Amino acid sequence: MFRIPVEQYLDAQSMVTLMKIDENGQALPIARLSDDGNLYNGDELHGDGVYSTLLAVGTTETGEQRYRAELKHADETSVSSDIVVRVVKRSSPLERTAYIELINKIQKQESELSAKEMVGWLTKQPEIDSAGESATGGSVWYTTKQGTRGALLLGEAGSKGATVQKWRRPSPNSCSL
Repeated sequence: MFRIPVEQYLDAQSMVTLMKIDENGQALPIARLSDDGNLYNGDELHGDGVYSTLLAVGTTETGEQRYRAELKHADETSVSSDIVVRVVKRSSPLERTAYIELINKIQKQESELSAKEMVGWLTKQPEIDSAGESATGGSVWYTTKQGTRGALLLGEAGSKGATVQKWRRPSPNSCSL
């Protein structure tokens, strides 16, 4: 789904088009965005200035795909900055299981380590391709060798980069009503 907010008045002759940028940098029109309130087109509210379209991006190639919106109004054309969509290969059931196991290992470490220590620990894990700390130190990002990206919020409760409440898996004997 692509949603593009437009901050100026448009009339019936105005058009918002989604363009795909090809490997040569050429912008090719692929869909018209609408502000008609039709959910089948991805638009929620008629006339709210948010133009939308639903689009299946079918590809078997991994990498980055680039899009931009083009607004034509009267004799003027405006173009948005590029929208980058990263396409990764679909993970196998075995890869998904390995990722869940990695998350479980990370959850065991996150309350024990500082952000810097967590980055060090992550980079030693065989599943991790790269890891780093945010500029504020409240979070850590990582990328697995399969290309999956993740992040950890490590800030103290009530500070920037903190989770509201740490999620913990319930014990097998717990019950909630």
